[in-house]
Amino acid sequence: MASIARLFRSYAGRPDYEEVFAFGLSDLSDGKLFFDDVLALAGIIQEAPGTRVHPKTRFKPEERVGMVGPRPAFATAFSSEAVAVLSGCGFPDINRVEIFRRYRIPSWENAEQFLASRFDRMTECPYPEMITTFTPGIQPRPVGFVPVLEHGEAALRSVIKELGLGISETDIGYLRGLFTGMHRNPTDVELFQFSQMASDHSRHRRWGAKVWIDGQEMPYRLIDLVRAPYLANPGNSVLGFRDNSSSIKMGEVEWLLALDPTQPSRYAAVKVFADGTCTVETHNHPTLFCPWPGAETGIGG
Repeated sequence: MASIARLFRSYAGRPDYEEVFAFGLSDLSDGKLFFDDVLALAGIIQEAPGTRVHPKTRFKPEERVGMVGPRPAFATAFSSEAVAVLSGCGFPDINRVEIFRRYRIPSWENAEQFLASRFDRMTECPYPEMITTFTPGIQPRPVGFVPVLEHGEAALRSVIKELGLGISETDIGYLRGLFTGMHRNPTDVELFQFSQMASDHSRHRRWGAKVWIDGQEMPYRLIDLVRAPYLANPGNSVLGFRDNSSSIKMGEVEWLLALDPTQPSRYAAVKVFADGTCTVETHNHPTLFCPWPGAETGIGG
């Protein structure tokens, strides 16, 4: 089981609060960070004035302390970015980084009620003890078959309700016909995958669908209509309809660049020719994993 290394960050003027940076270590690291590694990590996360990073908690064992943070089964978008940054900084054996919040609970407060208002129940949970592993310890259930051949659409509706798949009536009819024609029953895994594919995330499914008008199939998809103006007159566009963003011609701009990027150094203003990126990101609505910032790119959302 991969282990976790921890560092604690405290804030000036907030004696009742601290953050725990939990670093998931791969088996290749032997579950250890050396002293120089700890110092380097402390320097990286001590990013704001008024903060201090410690190897141990500031709270005493006899104090009432509660901790909340991300659910162990889901890596956050912050973790994805932090792992990439730390890998580039010489920490290839760190495979996950999460931030947990610890509070000193007043003696007159109910601990459960006190913590309830301090975490998001959808993506976070309280921790009765300090986290020691990101492995959730959950055993996946066996793959099951849904008896569509025997019970038709009733079997589909039953499993859709049980698993919360949200598959529409139109798609129920499609699935019944699909698997009846294949002469086999679908698995619950296949139905779950279909549910995700058909969830209309970012409307990808509809944009690529065939267009029928008055019984006639049109020679285009909806996305073709959206792309048509760009293809007819790209203008100053350098890049269009690619992953995440497009780009337009800009010209000379002024950047601040480190004089010596291999070590801490002064910055200098330089003039370069650059193109600007423009994006109307489809990942902008609440999801199970990121209800507040939206479906952040980088978490599989």
